[in-house]
Amino acid sequence: MLIGEYLHTLDSKKRLSLPAKFRKEVGRKVVITRGLDSCLFMYPQKAWEKIAAKLATLPVGQADTRGMSRFILSGAIEAEVDGAGRILLPEYLKEFAGLKSRVVLAGVSDRVEIWNEKTWRSTSTGSKRAPTKWLKRSARWGSFDICQKLFTQCLFVVRSTHLERRVPRLASRHWFESTSASCRKRHLSCLTLKRAM
Repeated sequence: MLIGEYLHTLDSKKRLSLPAKFRKEVGRKVVITRGLDSCLFMYPQKAWEKIAAKLATLPVGQADTRGMSRFILSGAIEAEVDGAGRILLPEYLKEFAGLKSRVVLAGVSDRVEIWNEKTWRSTSTGSKRAPTKWLKRSARWGSFDICQKLFTQCLFVVRSTHLERRVPRLASRHWFESTSASCRKRHLSCLTLKRAM
């Protein structure tokens, strides 16, 4: 699994060095494509094959799904990780993500996201309050499974050593299945996470 956040430098030849932990996971060949939220997605070859297979099953008759397939597939390139653990980014992908010399590589389960450092810091992804906001939104959707996933992710967002964060506590399944928004608010409580990472 790809996890962690790393700050690296993009050199003048558009080569980006991958963190050692990522190199072991991704292997020698990767696929890089346009991602969401103004970043790039980098997939190991096997993970990419699964993504491509899912895209192939989308109905061609719908404009949205055609657009998504074009966005992901037409922007994709296969890249080799060289002996020094670097990948070469084409100019069009560099421009799409607005990449400068300082680049953030974030591991997100089956992919690595490649961000302009300033964009990463300014997005909700980099916000310290984002996990609480995401979880509250999920609770309003009434999905227990989604809330549970987001809560698990909250545990990994607290990056600073001995840092305290307040995030919503998962209540019972009954609370998430309740259709009453006021009921959810009444039962929403917080706990203090103290996590050293």
